[in-house]
Amino acid sequence: MLLAPLLTINCNKVGMQNSDIQYIADDWVIANPERGVWAGNSNNFGSQGLPLSLAASLQYLNGLRAGLGLTVCVPTYSFSAFKEVPLPQSVLDLIDNDFAIARANGFKLLPHFNYCTRQGNEVAVATDASPSVMEAHLKQLKPVFEKNADVLAAGMWGMYGFWGEQWGTLNSTGRRYFEANDSTKKIFQAMIDNTPQKRMFLMRYTYTIRQLIGNEPCPETEAFTGTVRSRIGHYNDCFHRLYLPKSHETKILSIKGGIPPNMPASNYDVLLNLPDPFKSIHDRAEYSIHLANKDIWEPATGYNKLNHKNKVDPDAPGEDYKGSGFFTTSPWTKPVIL
Repeated sequence: MLLAPLLTINCNKVGMQNSDIQYIADDWVIANPERGVWAGNSNNFGSQGLPLSLAASLQYLNGLRAGLGLTVCVPTYSFSAFKEVPLPQSVLDLIDNDFAIARANGFKLLPHFNYCTRQGNEVAVATDASPSVMEAHLKQLKPVFEKNADVLAAGMWGMYGFWGEQWGTLNSTGRRYFEANDSTKKIFQAMIDNTPQKRMFLMRYTYTIRQLIGNEPCPETEAFTGTVRSRIGHYNDCFHRLYLPKSHETKILSIKGGIPPNMPASNYDVLLNLPDPFKSIHDRAEYSIHLANKDIWEPATGYNKLNHKNKVDPDAPGEDYKGSGFFTTSPWTKPVIL
């Protein structure tokens, strides 16, 4: 997010008039939360012993964050050894631990699961687990997802098809490899049912999405209401993903808020904090949004300093504030009492 070159701040009961502030865009790559995706590591539980956890990839991941500003990891977990049996507790524990490692290091995860891969044309049809086994596995994983919803970027489970890419499998056959059928619908419902309600859900093919929920786009009035249509999205895994235009938006930000009646008279710096809504990471700077402007970011606090001062004066002219949004003092600094 980029602040427009001009920002207007309006406050009530302060000892000054409205202020226009000039900002300069920052073209530096910023490691904002939930920015970018890449495959961090691949875990094959079919091999001997447990695979390495996400901890083995931390140096690589931190390098990508520093160089490219990427903060989302896509760990891939192969369940090829469990096509007919429940997931062992050791697997659930390792995945749970990967979430903990991600949280401790300021990342979020897009976990991806599969039951088979493919080399060349050696196999014509993916040898998946049955829909009932996939459903049972997702039910086992649900407590892990719920516990770690704060660092779950979205539900991108994959599950069926080669590499979990939802094609070339008896669970989605027809005139196209990725055409939905009864098995697909059962797996889709299981993925939805076991994804935390506050998290969005991603599918690989837009064609499959239209088959499953219809062609009508989600209207704005339905957004964020918790319906399936409002929660599902498309994950562009391959199709021209390196060549699609990137977004670069400028937002005109208007900040209007009241001064609490008990705020001490003082001179205050004005800062903007855009934290993660989850309480567990709300106060973590790595999970706060860094606006793309120069000379405003405070890395220790995760606040954006707007280079603006307000003098709070109970005797200042102006009408009493009637809204519901109020400025507060930062826990990081103390006001200078007049």
